Amino acid sequence: MHTKYPVFVFLCLVLGLASCAEVEEGPDNQAKINNVIPPEFVQTVKDLGMDVFPGNTPPDVTGTYFMIPNLMLRSNITGDVPSNTAFVTYNVTFSYFNEEDFSIRFVGLASGERDESESAVISGSGNNFTVYGRSTTTVGSNSVVLGVMYSGTIEDEKVKNLKRAIIVIDDSKGGPTLMKKGNSRVFHDGDKSS
Repeated sequence: MHTKYPVFVFLCLVLGLASCAEVEEGPDNQAKINNVIPPEFVQTVKDLGMDVFPGNTPPDVTGTYFMIPNLMLRSNITGDVPSNTAFVTYNVTFSYFNEEDFSIRFVGLASGERDESESAVISGSGNNFTVYGRSTTTVGSNSVVLGVMYSGTIEDEKVKNLKRAIIVIDDSKGGPTLMKKGNSRVFHDGDKSS
């Protein structure tokens, strides 16, 4: 009778360890997301109204999408323009989506502005997605490293409720005129269909 209990405990430990191993070995994009944009910066843009969709089964968002009109949702920059101020038309192209390692690339374009990342990460589930990347903005001899995020819902080959967030992650070479570390703007597609 005494020998049954050690065997039972041993089996429970083995099964428990096997379950833990499966969780650790399964696909997970959160560590990659944290390396691209640290959690405190993600929280800042969430507080400004950015949608963030977690999950390890994001949809394929490959394609080009336009934000017309491109409106600022909110900003944490002192003295910035008011919410719903229109900015120039913005478009983003997503490519090289890899569902195995959650990698994706994007190029975002507007007049005089370009966001580009070759090592972005995507999260989401169902039709909802969020893309996380970094881009360097340079003006003259000064530059800042931006965290750039996109989120929305894929429906009928369009993105509903497309949002874009930028936040300064590194301003060590920014000089006096560029945005400062932690400064952020969140934009949204005014007609909610891109």
